[in-house]
Amino acid sequence: MEKRIPWIATGLTVQGGLEMLGGLAILFALSDSDTRAPQTAYEMVLQRFGPPILIAGGGLKAYAGRRNRHFRGRRIGIAALWSAIPTAILLPCAPTGLTLLVYGILVYRDPTARQAFAARGSPPP
Repeated sequence: MEKRIPWIATGLTVQGGLEMLGGLAILFALSDSDTRAPQTAYEMVLQRFGPPILIAGGGLKAYAGRRNRHFRGRRIGIAALWSAIPTAILLPCAPTGLTLLVYGILVYRDPTARQAFAARGSPPP
């Protein structure tokens, strides 16, 4: 399982970058003067809460992915994986985010992965 950690870290980084990009795209789309009022409850929630949730969740994933690539920050990696649930507000992010959540939790909870983070995450003497 230790060999899969860099793959998950890369997935966190890519997913985080795409979520931040989606949040910024929604934010810039709302600043357009021709934007119509939301017609459904989903549109209202997406326009009001989508950008801050996506930007914060994406930033957390990108930061955790960078740290996890060097076998540091296991707990923040797990928190970043769980942030896939609120960022699923943007429907295109949901399938990859939730898949990464399930697979990442399975890998990060494995005893060999815990040992890898404990051995390589400790500061040098």
